Amino acid sequence: KETFARPMAGVLTQPLSFVGLPVLTVPVLRPGQLPIGVRLIAAPWREDLVLRAGFALEQDGIVAAPVASAFANGSIDESKAN
Repeated sequence: KETFARPMAGVLTQPLSFVGLPVLTVPVLRPGQLPIGVRLIAAPWREDLVLRAGFALEQDGIVAAPVASAFANGSIDESKAN
């Protein structure tokens, strides 16, 4: 029997996707602490709004995600991928 480590992981995200709301989750930087995830939600068919808001938050330095060294140059560096 297959079991999942986090059986309730989608309980808060799946309903939003099911009703057609575009969602973007971004990590909020908190120096010296674990990051928290913030979910941006827009009206149906307004993916442009969540992407624009996420980009603005990134430009202001509020949100960011570290890039793994294997992907830092924009493509996969096979020597660092393993």
